[in-house]
Amino acid sequence: MTTNIFRNHSIRSAALIVTLTMVFTTVAQTSTLSQAEALSRIIDSNPTLKLMRLNASADSLYAMDDASGFGETEIEFERLWGPADDNRWSAGISQSFDWPGAYGARRKAAAAHADAFHAGVAAERQNLIYEIQQRFADAVYATKRLELARTISQNIDSLASHVLEGYRHGELTILDVKKSRLEQYNARNAMADAEQDLAEALMAVEALSSESVGRIDFSEYQAQELLSLDEYRQINSTNNLTTSAALAKAEASQADAKAESLSRLPSFKLGYVHAFEDDTHFNGLTVAIGFDLFRGRKNVAAAQLASEAARTEYDYSVDISNRQTDALYAQVVKRSAQLAELSSVTLDPDYLNLLMMALRGGEINVISYLEEINYYNEARSTLLATDFRLRQSLLSLNRYLPK
Repeated sequence: MTTNIFRNHSIRSAALIVTLTMVFTTVAQTSTLSQAEALSRIIDSNPTLKLMRLNASADSLYAMDDASGFGETEIEFERLWGPADDNRWSAGISQSFDWPGAYGARRKAAAAHADAFHAGVAAERQNLIYEIQQRFADAVYATKRLELARTISQNIDSLASHVLEGYRHGELTILDVKKSRLEQYNARNAMADAEQDLAEALMAVEALSSESVGRIDFSEYQAQELLSLDEYRQINSTNNLTTSAALAKAEASQADAKAESLSRLPSFKLGYVHAFEDDTHFNGLTVAIGFDLFRGRKNVAAAQLASEAARTEYDYSVDISNRQTDALYAQVVKRSAQLAELSSVTLDPDYLNLLMMALRGGEINVISYLEEINYYNEARSTLLATDFRLRQSLLSLNRYLPK
């Protein structure tokens, strides 16, 4: 009997542990991530970035392998048949070598290409972070618009209930009932549209990851600092990884041009030969010098042009970045002033409660209430849109801040 009691207790304990594990697993899976946590998770699972990292590593290995190898190794055998038993044969092995300086130049070019490959990955990561932050801002804006649409819909529902009650008591007309019902329909349509916009914003976030990100807190925008214009110009010139990648590409092309130039110099071939002739074995060495007279003449010029093009791309990127910084900074300053001015005249959310109290107290009629709530909705929508545009500009301005 005692054994059964302990056995049943063990079974119940095991079942309780399994149940608690399932509960904690479910809670963990449904827990809300901060935007910083979600950004880190998306970066780790982004398929484009993963593919770029793999390709960069592979290209670096290929470049190093091509640069560090010697020329061809040749094995030769010759057999000659003469009259009677007068047979001759020879065998040898030889190794080709380029001009000594060419190997070092090619290794430097390969290292420069590896740097360019990885600089491209770093630039893609920086651009991806900016893209994620923009999609997060879209989701926050959609969330705030949905909250406003729900608030308006709830207040219109309260209005409809009040109008219907007044109609039953003979205090309001059937026209008031129909107007309130029409506004209910419009408010619910607006809420459905806002829900659809939020769903699309969340889908855009999910599309950036190869796995489900989960629930993310989109109740508020991430805080963004505003530096001086000179600071932004300095940061953009040192931490814009897209321009850094263009510069790395230019340096790799320049290293290619030098390697190609040295590769045009004479090459050498050294070998060992063993020959049998007239019943005698001979051992010897072979030496050859090669001149590339007809091939590769345009390779040096092509590499120099590629270097020039990459350098031009870098200069153009820096110039465009500086212009964008100036324009964005002016935009942010202007929109900050607009938002401050608009915030001072936009009605507070408590205004809706005061409006309903005025309606129930008979201080305003149904038409006035609808006019006021529509004005409130329009003003709050304008405020949200202005705030969102400011956040977008700030994100663009801060995209090259160290992260």
